[in-house]
Amino acid sequence: MVLHALRDRRAFAPLYERHVDAIYRHCHRRLGEKEAAEDVTGLVFRKALEGLHSFPGGSFLAWLYTIADNAMRDAARAFRPVSPLEDSGDRIDPAPGPEELAMAAFDRQRLRWALGELPDDWQRVVVMRNDGFSCAEIARMLSPSRTVEWVRQVHHRAMLRMRESLAVRPAERSGPR
Repeated sequence: MVLHALRDRRAFAPLYERHVDAIYRHCHRRLGEKEAAEDVTGLVFRKALEGLHSFPGGSFLAWLYTIADNAMRDAARAFRPVSPLEDSGDRIDPAPGPEELAMAAFDRQRLRWALGELPDDWQRVVVMRNDGFSCAEIARMLSPSRTVEWVRQVHHRAMLRMRESLAVRPAERSGPR
């Protein structure tokens, strides 16, 4: 299918349809925001279409994940948070209150921090497992040299390391490593 898309750009559409949901979920899990995930997903497929001639072979999905990881890294470097002022009004809102939202955001931020402390390959394994891929699928997507047993071991070690990282109190994190 990829070879056909090299000759005819219209043949890229089935590749997009097959993989767009997985790439979106991957981006959304890492970025935590719907709009940002949609933007990066679109960028991933634009870059993939433009760079199709440089596809190295192997798993097309693994190549898309690599593009996505690079795009998210670039987006994180360029991101400058802005806090807009919101009209509070006197309306009763059934949505979670500020304390609940703050705690949920804090938990997501801590998880992203713990994930970010892992080596890149480990991060990809954790995210792909959370996206529902089997160990065999992940091994195939990452590299021909990766085995199912390697994926299982890395996932187990990554979970242990994240658990340890999350158990450390914030004041203890700032010390020397």
